[in-house]
Amino acid sequence: MKEAVRVPVLMYHRVADPKNAWEARYGIAPAGFRRHMEALSRAGYRGVHIDALVDWLEGGPALPDGAIVITFDDGFRSVREQAQPVLAELGWPFTIFLVSGLIGGEDDWTRDSNPAGVTYPLLDAQEIREMQAQGVSFHSHTREHLSLPTLDDAALHEQLSGSRQELGQLLGHEAAYLAYPFGHVDPRVEGAARAAGYRAAFSTRSGFN
Repeated sequence: MKEAVRVPVLMYHRVADPKNAWEARYGIAPAGFRRHMEALSRAGYRGVHIDALVDWLEGGPALPDGAIVITFDDGFRSVREQAQPVLAELGWPFTIFLVSGLIGGEDDWTRDSNPAGVTYPLLDAQEIREMQAQGVSFHSHTREHLSLPTLDDAALHEQLSGSRQELGQLLGHEAAYLAYPFGHVDPRVEGAARAAGYRAAFSTRSGFN
């Protein structure tokens, strides 16, 4: 087996037809998502579990050349409806980072940003449990999707530790991984994530892990 030297992590959000250019930054049409996945498969890429990536980064078992990790921020219902069937066809695992305080709600943090003035549904607890039983991995996108570097220490702790606890009650295990909301992170936030017990965290910075 030729071993991986670098493992790309792909980040998606909503999988639905965007209404405007702002939504197109954070969403992909279902047909476009299918084309992405099929093109990756034809090029020899294969999805691997997020645990396998972190094990590898920590010096564990090698990953095959062409390994990729597929993630979705926020926990939109459209991922279940549009992306999961495509990934199931390919047999590829994927991870969803959940905003634990908004499960079953909508992406309220975008209400003032989206020119369309709309929000979209997030997965509810039953949907999450069903997807977990089907092999989908769920981890933390904090409690309320706030910009973490702007918070004081107490609020930062609440967003990080509170999310782990809430997800632990839902999933049966505390979240091991974190995706920073908006990709916003600084050394203080990194230290707080470690102190909260996260094993690894993901940003939006381009480049290789």
